Amino acid sequence: MSNEEIGYDPSVLMSGCIQAAATILAAEANSAKANDPEEVAKLAAMIRDEALVQM
Repeated sequence: MSNEEIGYDPSVLMSGCIQAAATILAAEANSAKANDPEEVAKLAAMIRDEALVQM
């Protein structure tokens, strides 16, 4: 089964994960981490990995 057949677009998934990570870090009132691209990327990767497991 191809990515198109299951409706999986890696760029859309990752952009959603980045947005979710930034929102989570901001909600935790941890502005230092929320403004750190590396911290956002780490959390986004964790969210993406879990999303792929759930697919």
